[in-house]
Amino acid sequence: MTAGFKEKLKTAILVVLFLTTILLLYLNMSYGQRRLELNRILSIRPGRTESLSISDFIRADYTVISDGSGSFRADTKNCDEATKKALEIVGSLSGKRSLVVSEISEDIFYSLMADYRSVSLYFPFALPEEGISGLSDMEILVFSGSEAESFFVKDGQNRYYRVLSDRDLKGVELLLPLLDPEEASLFFAGTVLGGSSRSLVTLAFEQERTEAGMSRERFDDAELASGIFGDSFDFVRRYSDSFGNVSYLQGYGSRRLSFSSDGSAEYKAEGGSAQEDFAGSLETALSFLSKIYGESVLEHVRLSELRQSGTRVKSYDLCFDFYGRGLPVKMDEPLAEISVSGGTVSSARFSNWRIGFSSEGESFTTAEATNIIANDCKHIYSRLSGGSSGNADEAFSYVADHLIKIKAVYFARGKGPGRELEQAWLIRFENMDFYYSAVDGRLLAETERGS
Repeated sequence: MTAGFKEKLKTAILVVLFLTTILLLYLNMSYGQRRLELNRILSIRPGRTESLSISDFIRADYTVISDGSGSFRADTKNCDEATKKALEIVGSLSGKRSLVVSEISEDIFYSLMADYRSVSLYFPFALPEEGISGLSDMEILVFSGSEAESFFVKDGQNRYYRVLSDRDLKGVELLLPLLDPEEASLFFAGTVLGGSSRSLVTLAFEQERTEAGMSRERFDDAELASGIFGDSFDFVRRYSDSFGNVSYLQGYGSRRLSFSSDGSAEYKAEGGSAQEDFAGSLETALSFLSKIYGESVLEHVRLSELRQSGTRVKSYDLCFDFYGRGLPVKMDEPLAEISVSGGTVSSARFSNWRIGFSSEGESFTTAEATNIIANDCKHIYSRLSGGSSGNADEAFSYVADHLIKIKAVYFARGKGPGRELEQAWLIRFENMDFYYSAVDGRLLAETERGS
């Protein structure tokens, strides 16, 4: 090998290394910027007087406070600010090489919650975590007084992690002033019902009776279509039928927007090919959502469910629901369901609902969720096991062990354009949700998960 050839080879290697370094720096900066957007300001509505953050739409269902005695108290009304602060703490560690992520046992995780002063956030879905290597998502996020430099995570696959940083995160100290926990105590379901479930349950407690309702109206189809199609609206064809259904088509159907006479609408388009992560896909969905609903609606809307698919090109199905007075509003369908594929909205279903709450009325003692489970366990067991019948002890043990979650919600009763909201318990299992009245304990509805 000649000396000249060696020099050329060295030069080529140096050029490749230089270009690789530049590429890695670019990817790191781009990735870090996207991760920060989850907690930074996001302007998704042109002409808006206030900026809107992506984190305005991410909310823990409830925040749980422990004093270390083994019981808990929850706060559902101040979860917005607590969620933002918690995500800000986690986001500040994004990309830090000094972090040590290690898997821990289920027993250690729940001991860190119950046996020490702690604040825990329960998310309604497994929230993707894209900035910390070794974590995929967060279903429960815990800050425990036992280790001020760490936070703890239960992910969507029932795995448990410690994330150790090189500084005091002050998680408990920063979150507690934002919270005003309710008087009712929470306990692990296994403690009350027996079995192994670590779901949190409450006994009967006093609650204000709230009168609330929803109504659905038709969209102004021309105005909404103009906003969604934008500059290409002049090239869109409009079709209508005698039943009051209206459709707008672009080209040969590459984009289609349909309005039904009942006030619902559906959008279809071709997916994209961009490599967009969760934060970017949520931003895309919110930009679309902001073209549909005004500020008076959006201020009550939060992301309630998330499904992810695809490897080369990621796709996200994002469901949005109303939240009122600290509680999610559950209907037979989400307020809006938006699919983002490769950075583009590929489909969406949404309705023109409006929600209203009257002043709170007299207080009442809630029906106890644990008693509801005990009294209706044979029915629940039959539904969960595909029609099997068992004796009372077998049914109760099975139901207690397979319980995933109990949470307070508003349930929209009825099927028409006007619905009353009833304070209810959502009792969740792996494949089914059961809704029971928090007033008298009667069964309101049952739905298969994902249906």
